[in-house]
Amino acid sequence: ATIGLNFYLFSEIPKGFFPQEDTGNISGNLRADQDVSFEAMSKRLREAVAIVGADPAVANVSGSTGGGSGFGGAENTANMFIDLKPLSERKIDSEHVIARLRRELSRLTGAQLYLQVIQDIRSGGRQSNAQYQYSILADNLDELNDWAPKIAEALKHVPELADVNSDRQANGLDVRLNLDRSTAAKLGVNLSEIDNTLYDAFGQRLVSTIYNEMNQYYVMMEVEPDFWQRPETLSDVWISTSGGALSGTQSTAPAVDAFSVTPLVSSSVFAPGQSSLGSATFVPGSPTPTTSASATTTASSTAGGASLSGSSTSGGTGSAAAATATVTAAATSTTTATPASNSAAQNLQLNTLTNSGRGSASTGSSLSTSQETMVPLAAIAHYGPSVTPMQVMHQGPFVATTISFNLPVGESLGTATQAIDRTLQQLHVPISIHGTFAGTAQVFQQTLSNEGYLILAAIAAVYIVLGVLYESFVHPITIISTLPSGGVGAVIALLLFNTEFSLVALIGVFLLIGIVKKNAIIMIDVAIVTQRQRGVDARAAIYQACLLRFRPIMMTTFAALFGAVPLAVTTGNGAELRQPLGISIVGGLLLSQILTLYTTPVVYLYLDRFRAWTRRLRPGPGHPLLAPPPEHAT
Repeated sequence: ATIGLNFYLFSEIPKGFFPQEDTGNISGNLRADQDVSFEAMSKRLREAVAIVGADPAVANVSGSTGGGSGFGGAENTANMFIDLKPLSERKIDSEHVIARLRRELSRLTGAQLYLQVIQDIRSGGRQSNAQYQYSILADNLDELNDWAPKIAEALKHVPELADVNSDRQANGLDVRLNLDRSTAAKLGVNLSEIDNTLYDAFGQRLVSTIYNEMNQYYVMMEVEPDFWQRPETLSDVWISTSGGALSGTQSTAPAVDAFSVTPLVSSSVFAPGQSSLGSATFVPGSPTPTTSASATTTASSTAGGASLSGSSTSGGTGSAAAATATVTAAATSTTTATPASNSAAQNLQLNTLTNSGRGSASTGSSLSTSQETMVPLAAIAHYGPSVTPMQVMHQGPFVATTISFNLPVGESLGTATQAIDRTLQQLHVPISIHGTFAGTAQVFQQTLSNEGYLILAAIAAVYIVLGVLYESFVHPITIISTLPSGGVGAVIALLLFNTEFSLVALIGVFLLIGIVKKNAIIMIDVAIVTQRQRGVDARAAIYQACLLRFRPIMMTTFAALFGAVPLAVTTGNGAELRQPLGISIVGGLLLSQILTLYTTPVVYLYLDRFRAWTRRLRPGPGHPLLAPPPEHAT
């Protein structure tokens, strides 16, 4: 009966990898809409921090966004770290705190916050919005884009899962700029000039460095942040034909008359590792002063119809360095001493010399030449919005997407993995779509498939050792017969305390194999010695052994049992990792102690009769076939 109960109970008990610890620390990943801007993302992050911080169980909360933070490094994500109050003050564990925060965060619009308890032991897997991952692999991107949303949507309706989300983000917005190379060549504009101008406007160009006695400050050039919010800014960008001139040519441009322009460029001064120290911003519609070339010019470039020149100067001893930013308007109708035909020829020659890296990355700002022509970007290119994946994930040779999930309160990882496999079968996913668990879920499946072999290997090792010690093939079976009752007791105790069978509980079962069999060893050892030395039968020998060894058996059992009780009743942070070990040991010892006192003598008698029966079947020394030959007469 105990052997049958072992197979039944081990198949029915909920299984997990490591118990969910209450470490008091929670990590969160905030994901907003894929077309969100940095300013809007910052606002949503502040709203989420305010909601989480208002929970009575939260002690501290902090968050960050920007710079590729968050799950997958996308710009629409943010990280959050939550410190909970001690368990004695909040009275509920971290899982119930997360469940309560889910209800409060449901009123957060435009973003969703995924929370998970930080575990001391975590096995592999990529960073995700939840604790467990399930990766979907496909042979091509089209099939993945077709089936990944269907699978993710189906898993969201599975009650055994919570916080189901995917790292697939294929609806990011971008502006695609299409260049008319033929028109650009006619106007004397090459690709490097366009690249430099766009980088000046949106790439935060380092145009100068200010040095003083204590520090150095970077002068950054960029489009005024107010113009980042709309793609129509590209219509106001003008390309200077001097942007790709020979490197090192000093500016000798004559002064031009000032006129009203719509400048877009701002120059900001930054200290390394610090925020902006100052900025020079140009108000649209204001007149631009007439300037001439400076002998200390370090870099100049154009963006939005304005040419910005940054220079570094230093005063006398103790004077602070200053950065100057000037805007020089450059009109297409500038009158110079160079004829128009010569100007066109000069531009063509300059374009030929500087266009060797067509389509290459930005090479930095170049010095202005004596002749420049401003060409609007809209005359040589047109733009429009499009949809693009924010990231494309790969796993090995396959394109992949990872679905991450958490477990509701009271659910086990084994139940969740079975629910995922069942859902994919119901969807009739084609064979070209491969699903595999990753991280902790993958290690759990590998461990689960090997648990039975590990237990059998432990029993086999015990049998070999006992067989060598007792010089018998039969009596070790008597000792091993006490182990099934220990396994039944351990599983029943875990079910009574609503604890899943985890890797820690499996370690407790291994400990039971060594502890439970000592009852039989103490009893059988005396019975064998009594039977061999005194020549009594097996029934009398095992009866005397039971009477003599009852007190030592009870002493050792209760000593081991009370030693495991603190593990089972422990509380505090991280107690969840120790409780399954104590529960399995206590439950296994209690049931095995009750049963083995009565079953071990009976099993000993039956196996001793079996041993005697097999001995009678074997030919012994007195058998006619084995009798010694008669001596020859002398």
